[in-house]
Amino acid sequence: MTIQKHIAEIPYLPLIFSQNYAHRLYKGYQYTDDMRETVHETGCAWVIDRIFAVQTEDSRDFEHKIQHWDIKTMFDGSVMLSCSNEKGKVVYYEHGFMDQTPDQDLSFVLFRNILHVKNKKDYS
Repeated sequence: MTIQKHIAEIPYLPLIFSQNYAHRLYKGYQYTDDMRETVHETGCAWVIDRIFAVQTEDSRDFEHKIQHWDIKTMFDGSVMLSCSNEKGKVVYYEHGFMDQTPDQDLSFVLFRNILHVKNKKDYS
């Protein structure tokens, strides 16, 4: 076993010990307290359900240990949700109109089936 295998996980150590909430529909998936707070402040609580639903729809695309999720609000009011793996390759995206769109772009990380906010800022 090499240490190089574990170096990529070191920045995510605080996430393992944070307050987590189990998802009521998608067993085995959790989200952090910061994630819960951010999606409720920005009015896009749907994103938690959508990310977990996509995990179960087509699991071969989501076998990556670390997934980076981004929500971008487009100029026409639509939303683009995209996922990149740990190497930066986009493995999933969808584009459409949502009832609740954030005022600014948001980023999340799914690591070991726990979803959290990437680089938490004041999203209020």
